[in-house]
Amino acid sequence: MPPSSAAPEAPGIAGTTGQYREDRPCPELQAQFQCIWTSALPDHHAGDIVVVPDGCVDVIWRAGRLLVVGPDIVAAHPDLPAGARVIGARFQPGAARRWLGLPLSEIVGLKIELADVQGTWARAFAQRMGDAQSWALQAQVFQEQLERVMHFSLVPAPAPPS
Repeated sequence: MPPSSAAPEAPGIAGTTGQYREDRPCPELQAQFQCIWTSALPDHHAGDIVVVPDGCVDVIWRAGRLLVVGPDIVAAHPDLPAGARVIGARFQPGAARRWLGLPLSEIVGLKIELADVQGTWARAFAQRMGDAQSWALQAQVFQEQLERVMHFSLVPAPAPPS
């Protein structure tokens, strides 16, 4: 029998593998966020996922972790097991700088714990997400926590140059 010449399976493209949905954020968040999105891989999914670079910054809840994903300039290959569920909020252009209080050039291509950047309120946000017992409740709590941060804890916008 000749050796197999089958090419390796191409990775799945994020947003087209499993269930992906984008929703408009609640009115209070629309100035800061383009969308609130959810992604769920099938329980039987096998193989890699590739995220095509879009230059955007997102806050995501994945595998019990609250992360900031910096703008990608090359394809990202997140480690997502079968059945993985992710909730995210994509910042409007220019809005992430105010939320994070750091130059975005410092997080290009990276994913970092939100608490490493924002401390107390990010830890409280993550705790509330972890306490939510269902996927539907996590999606609700995620947006509620973003709203809460909008009203109480944002880093002040940098002063315009004089």
